[in-house]
Amino acid sequence: MDKLKQKYNINYKKRCNYTEIFVQEVKNITGINNIILSPKTTERLLLLTKDSKANESPQQNEDKEEANVEKSTPSFGNLKQIEEQLQVEHLSPFSIEVQSEDTCRESNSEWSRRATEQNSNMSSIIEELTAQRESLSEQLNEYKQILKQKEEEYKEKNQQDNNRTNELQEKLNTEREKGKQVAMSLSKQIEMYEEQRRRMHNHIQQLKGNIRVFCRIKPINPLLPSSIFLPEINSVKKSEALTMIEIGKDQKTTHIFDCVFPPDCSQAEVFKEVAPFLQSALDGENVCIFAYGQTGSGKTYTMEGAFEDEFFVKGRLTETSGILPRSAHYILEEIANLKEKSYNSTILFSAIEIHNEDIKDMLTKNTVTFVSKKSGNELRGLQEKEVKNIQELIQLIKFVSKNRRVERTSMNERSSRSHLIYRLRAEGENIDKTKKIEGMLNIIDLAGSERAVNDPIVSKDEVLLREAKHINKSLTTLGRVLTMLCDRKNSKRASIPYRESKLTRVLQNSLQLDSKTLMFVNVCPLMENLAQSKESLRFAATASLAC
Repeated sequence: MDKLKQKYNINYKKRCNYTEIFVQEVKNITGINNIILSPKTTERLLLLTKDSKANESPQQNEDKEEANVEKSTPSFGNLKQIEEQLQVEHLSPFSIEVQSEDTCRESNSEWSRRATEQNSNMSSIIEELTAQRESLSEQLNEYKQILKQKEEEYKEKNQQDNNRTNELQEKLNTEREKGKQVAMSLSKQIEMYEEQRRRMHNHIQQLKGNIRVFCRIKPINPLLPSSIFLPEINSVKKSEALTMIEIGKDQKTTHIFDCVFPPDCSQAEVFKEVAPFLQSALDGENVCIFAYGQTGSGKTYTMEGAFEDEFFVKGRLTETSGILPRSAHYILEEIANLKEKSYNSTILFSAIEIHNEDIKDMLTKNTVTFVSKKSGNELRGLQEKEVKNIQELIQLIKFVSKNRRVERTSMNERSSRSHLIYRLRAEGENIDKTKKIEGMLNIIDLAGSERAVNDPIVSKDEVLLREAKHINKSLTTLGRVLTMLCDRKNSKRASIPYRESKLTRVLQNSLQLDSKTLMFVNVCPLMENLAQSKESLRFAATASLAC
């Protein structure tokens, strides 16, 4: 407001100064002393002086005029130029009126009155603006007080929220600690119960026998004569009692086994009796499951299933799936259940082929050698592959089975000429990593046990004959090892002939007194196979009776 008032006073002084100078120049030219300009002439005169400074900026003009209002003397030129300019502006030079001194006084009074009114108006405006400023200041102070009050309320509420959060966090930590203690207690109880379950399971298996022998009879055409007969009471397999079979019509020989599977028995029923051995492997023990018998007796079918069929279709096992794919499925499901018991487990798969006493890794085709250690034999050059799902494991099984060494003999178009060992090693540890469990499952599909002299094709082929000699030697050694393991009178185990065969040497860690061994003897009941069936049953009965 002060600046506005100052600007008004400066303009007023300019107006008076310009008018006096112009009147003085007119007096000097005309010689008339009493001269007063009309208001309209005065306004035009101010416009003329203003146009001369139009090229300067407003701020420069204002500063210059404010600084030199008392000193400057505007140049109007001569009267003729002013007159010409007034004519351009449609003003007559005779607008310059000559008035008396009274008129001049009245005009000056008018100007003074107007200036006073403007000053009064400016004062009113200033007072009004001052009042508004005071009102706004009061409102601002009120808002500041409200804001300060809100800030204090927010701080107080925030402090209450923080205190509440801290209380809840302390309760949460307390409950979390209680939960951890309960979880640890439950985990210990689970481990205790799991350990008891392992001991009870192992005790039951020991009572049944660490070495057991099952017999499976291959189905044949019912119109053909059979050399094997089952007692009527055991026409349906009894797993709780020993079963027996009679062979031959003229000279009946009875053989007693832990379990006998009749020809109409399904793969699922066979596997039901195998499952406890798999649980022993998951519990950290070494397990061997053998399939023994002559070529064409159903060993590979029992272990793997039908060669031309799929083992696993649409997430389910097929009816013809054998012990191997069913075991893989069972173990992977049990491993998933062990995670709920705070155990992390993995499955490592490997496969070994023993042909003519040469050991080969079926996954890499590399030769495998032995490294003797205090803990047992270690196979150098054997690759183990971790499997995480059943589909991956089935693909590995099919790959190994497809590349197994087979030849045509008089007994079968695809006669196995080597021992094939599938190995599933289970490793597990609890969540605290304080206890580790490692078990080994060996599923062995043995080569045909028939004698070479009984096969005209094998007896005439030097290669096949050499293979047959190695096969029979390894099977004989296997029988001796099982017999000596079952001989409780033999307290010194150092004489067990593991090293006489690569088969028993590879399986030495799993063929111990405390290991679990299951022997499947597969027989074909055709009369033409009577001699071979007797040999197979005699071999299996030796181990069974020794136990």
